[in-house]
Amino acid sequence: MTADRPAALYGSDAPEDVQRTALTDGSVPVAVYGLGKLGLPVATVYAERTGNVVGVDVDPSVVSQVNGGDSPVAREPGLDEALAEQVARGRLRATTDASEAASAAALHVVVVPTPLADGGDSDGGPDSDTDPKPDLSHLDAVTEAIGDGLDPGDAVFVECTVPPGTCAERVRPRLAAESGLNPTQFGVAACPERVSSGRALDDVRGTHPRVVGGADDESTRVARLVYDTLVDSEVHPVADAATAAASKVFEGVYRDVNIALANELASQTADLGIDVREAIAAANTQPYCDLHDPGPGVGGHCIPWYPHFLMDRVEGETPLLSTARAVNDGMPDYTAERLREALAEEGSPSTGPRCWSSD
Repeated sequence: MTADRPAALYGSDAPEDVQRTALTDGSVPVAVYGLGKLGLPVATVYAERTGNVVGVDVDPSVVSQVNGGDSPVAREPGLDEALAEQVARGRLRATTDASEAASAAALHVVVVPTPLADGGDSDGGPDSDTDPKPDLSHLDAVTEAIGDGLDPGDAVFVECTVPPGTCAERVRPRLAAESGLNPTQFGVAACPERVSSGRALDDVRGTHPRVVGGADDESTRVARLVYDTLVDSEVHPVADAATAAASKVFEGVYRDVNIALANELASQTADLGIDVREAIAAANTQPYCDLHDPGPGVGGHCIPWYPHFLMDRVEGETPLLSTARAVNDGMPDYTAERLREALAEEGSPSTGPRCWSSD
């Protein structure tokens, strides 16, 4: 650590109120890696609360827009104005140079994508010829850049969704190898975002409790202190980083399995002779029942991926997760077939796909 750098939070023996003041008065430089639809709201809120943030993105056009106070993320209420204000006040800037940002920062926040690799469009079920796996290459690249500029006392927060165990087994050792530091000299914590598109800014500020868990007790303490200062909602510390990461994956898996149940019930509508949505609505009047609505699959790209984050980590069978994936991935074809049948009954047989334009 250079002499002109402020004391970092990890391993600090200063009272926590002093550490909070250092965080909020800009004495603790923050770097946010990834300025996409989640990372940019995260960087903006950190700028609002700390006043000293550099955002990092590999896309020069994104960096140019952010530095001009113009949000490259559309359809996020309030983000345009909040970003413009923080940039104009000099509290947030952007760069493509991750190593430069890492060298200056004491707190590193990672918000990069974790897609599925090789067969990510497959259901990954028992009859699948492929085995989709989480692609952690973006996380690895950021980890190496951070490690190149890591100082004793720095803390690294992984906000993006990753398989349980990633922080302790992958991020922490790579940071140590790249920096030459002992793993006990810096903090690593999983602090998964709980954000929905279209309400990202409010969610980052604290619509839901924030779950945090560190690779060690001191990492958990620092994460709790930071997010207790950053967000308006409750901060919920858990035993370790793996538990924190699992909590986010479990949220998505719950949705996937629940939707699969609703979709399977919906596929039995003809045999049962009922309106399945009416039956679900009636069932949900019982407080312990929360069936989701059936539909032509699962919306968004995240929920279909999360079961694979677990299936890739465990050696045993996961029949429920695999079946849920197969059911939900089969719904587009099922929906199209029901539509063809309905059109045929009305005397308007389907002649194949068409595109309509509003022009």
